Amino acid sequence: MLVPLYQEHPCFTPATARWFRCALVPVADRCNISCTYCSRRRDCLNGCRDEATLSKLLTPREALRRVQRLAADPRVQVVCVAGPAEPLAADNTFAALHQINAAFPHLLKCVATNGLLLPEKAAALAQAGVSHVAVTVNAVDERVAARLYRWVSLDGKVYQGREGARLLIARQLEGIREACRAGLRVKVNTLFFPGINTADLRKIGAAVRAAGAVRWKIVQVERAVFSAWE
Repeated sequence: MLVPLYQEHPCFTPATARWFRCALVPVADRCNISCTYCSRRRDCLNGCRDEATLSKLLTPREALRRVQRLAADPRVQVVCVAGPAEPLAADNTFAALHQINAAFPHLLKCVATNGLLLPEKAAALAQAGVSHVAVTVNAVDERVAARLYRWVSLDGKVYQGREGARLLIARQLEGIREACRAGLRVKVNTLFFPGINTADLRKIGAAVRAAGAVRWKIVQVERAVFSAWE
């Protein structure tokens, strides 16, 4: 089925990026994983943000006002909740989404996530008006993932090393499948760390495609932003 051009997400359909823009809404105030490449001086790279400084955290009401201001530009067709931390771990995310969706039902809503909580939150995202999800998957080999993540926190328990890596990978792939079942379009972003996850890239592509992702983007990260080496 053909999708009208104005209903296309510019990050999912690059050909539309020259006409349409995305309003980014940073409402997440907490995270549930610890990345070795994370820097508190920047927005979360799992949302594929390029800013060199940390965004100002918004309340749901402030997020709505931001969208009201930006939506005055007819080129703005998408609202994306991304950063500064992990949206699905933050209470503000769904409050902001429901308010924005009620005021702007015609705009596409997207959430960028690390995927840890996506299995149980995919259906709620769809109910909040979200149509697109971007999931960051940096590894499907637990040995590689253990180098990229210090720990993973789920249901009040902290998992470290390969145990945490294995849990995160499993839930990311499960989350992609659940998001697809909920009717969401899923894009996967992979941060490329030369010499660390290079050999894992083909496996990542195959795994996320099998899980149902419709688009996969590799983003090379400069060594300068690795907090582990700063």
